[in-house]
Amino acid sequence: MLYSKFDLLRIQNEFGLKIHEVAHFLPSLPLIAPDALLTNMLADSMPLALSQGSEKARSEWIISPVLTAVRRLADSQVSVFSG
Repeated sequence: MLYSKFDLLRIQNEFGLKIHEVAHFLPSLPLIAPDALLTNMLADSMPLALSQGSEKARSEWIISPVLTAVRRLADSQVSVFSG
C-alpha cells in the first residue's frame, strides 16, 4: 500500500487492531549534554543537511552523528545500522 493511501482507521478495522496510546512509554532519564565532537559535527553539517532538504541528507548529516554519539556514550554496546 502506498503511504499516501494509508488510512489508519481502515487498517484498524481490516485487521481488528486496537491502539493503546500512552503519554509516556519510555522511562524518565537524566539529560546528557552532547559531547564536543557531536556539537562540532552538527555545527558544521546542519546547514548542509537543511539546505539539501531531503530525508537522505538529514539522515546522513544529522541523525547519523547523533546515533554515533549515543553509541560512544554506551561504550559501543549498541549498534547503528544505516537505512
